[in-house]
Amino acid sequence: MPSSQHPLALAGLDRAADDLRALGERAAARGLRVGFSALSYARHITDPGAAWQVVRAVDHPAVGLILNSFHSLASGAAPDSLRAIAGARIFHVQLADAPRVVMDLRTLARHFRLMPGEGDLDVTGFTRAVLATGYHGPLSLEVINDQLRAGLPRLVALDGQRALLHLMERVRRAEPALAAGLPAFPPAAPVQAVGFIEFATSPDEAPALEALLAACGFARAGAHVSKAVTLWRQGGINLLVNCENEGFAHTAYAVHGTTVSEIALVVPDATAAHARALALRATPHAEPTAKGELHIPAIRDIGGTMLRFLDHGRDLGRIWQVDFRLQPGTIAGAGLSVIDHIGQTVAYDIWQAGRCSMPRFSRRIRRRWSMSSIPAGSSTVRRCKAARCASP
Repeated sequence: MPSSQHPLALAGLDRAADDLRALGERAAARGLRVGFSALSYARHITDPGAAWQVVRAVDHPAVGLILNSFHSLASGAAPDSLRAIAGARIFHVQLADAPRVVMDLRTLARHFRLMPGEGDLDVTGFTRAVLATGYHGPLSLEVINDQLRAGLPRLVALDGQRALLHLMERVRRAEPALAAGLPAFPPAAPVQAVGFIEFATSPDEAPALEALLAACGFARAGAHVSKAVTLWRQGGINLLVNCENEGFAHTAYAVHGTTVSEIALVVPDATAAHARALALRATPHAEPTAKGELHIPAIRDIGGTMLRFLDHGRDLGRIWQVDFRLQPGTIAGAGLSVIDHIGQTVAYDIWQAGRCSMPRFSRRIRRRWSMSSIPAGSSTVRRCKAARCASP
């Protein structure tokens, strides 16, 4: 039960303790327990320290503490102050993040909470302090947010699971002695470059796309050894034009028309990056490869695009020599050298549920999502700003 926010609520530690003790007696007689929590906008008891004083004064085994990261941190409580609480008296823990904005706390709490890691509160420090008390109970999400209410439940739940996994990884990294309860998986690694972008199209629409690429300074540099895929280059940029009549690219074209179907990121270890993505509940993607061709690790990105991982290792570092027949000659180009932004446009419900998943696979490229209203089934030229910055 939360501390009272009623304007006529009476103050006093003894009064609160007497009331909770009486409630604890009734609960114990029915095999129940009472959890007491501090609301950051309550009338008197607004922080976890004050709530803990009440619970200690009650001194009843059926009365314990509920800790909430939003209310604790929004009240200004220092995370490390929670380490003095007896873990056995913490009955439940609720997690949520929030932006640091000038806003009435009640409004912020009821409409704008975020998944852990999406806001500005020190949820990692809060969780570390809670686990340091010896608490071994569940960590739940209490993310009250109008936009999440409108999202698809399955995708919101998946987003919440990823947020918890990422939170506990940060806890484990910051304080290895704590029992984070996580399986081992590789740490985040820097994205070094965009390896290639593939466009799915058809033989009828490919000439217009290739004419556009040529006008931008790209030149045809090779073709795939077994597929209807051509390589266009300029500087360090590799663009693929896929005219296959089956497979993932063809499906992407059938749904969207000419569109981006694959993005490849160059990382230090493609296998490790793929393993990390799967640990964070990404959807794996696999397609058959012809004999002698490379198997490139891949996942399905938010919005359905395929995201591949490359590295400079012995195999994947030779993708152009193994999977393509390169044409001789140099490409003058028009001055373009690297890809530094990637844009994605996705349906609103997909954006809402997946907006925090991708930054957790790597700590170098973060996608800063912008909302836009898109008719269902519309052609996509994906839009978001992907800036090179540190991920949480």
